[in-house]
Amino acid sequence: MDTDLSIRIEVWLLTQTRWVTADELCQRFEVNERALRGHNEIPGLVTEFTVSGDRGYLHVRYASKNQLDRFAARLRANGIGQLKRVKRIRAAWVAARTGGSPPVELHTGQTLLPIRA
Repeated sequence: MDTDLSIRIEVWLLTQTRWVTADELCQRFEVNERALRGHNEIPGLVTEFTVSGDRGYLHVRYASKNQLDRFAARLRANGIGQLKRVKRIRAAWVAARTGGSPPVELHTGQTLLPIRA
């Protein structure tokens, strides 16, 4: 991640009290959308100070509690979905080599996260 560019983007976003589209950020700062989001555990240019959604990116300073909660729920659902996918792929890999079939609980997600009281 280009720290100087990330700082420039954050400073500009602080002047915006609205949702900013990925396209607008990409054009203004001459980056691709992938650079905004990050990948392989490397933070994106905006991942440390924005919430994202269908409308684009919003600096956390301007996000409401409801917007933050929806963002967190989307991240959690995405993470759970990715973990479930890994378990299914591993189970399919084993099943292809042993002639078996994957266990049913791999499809529920129950084994991924602890139950909250």
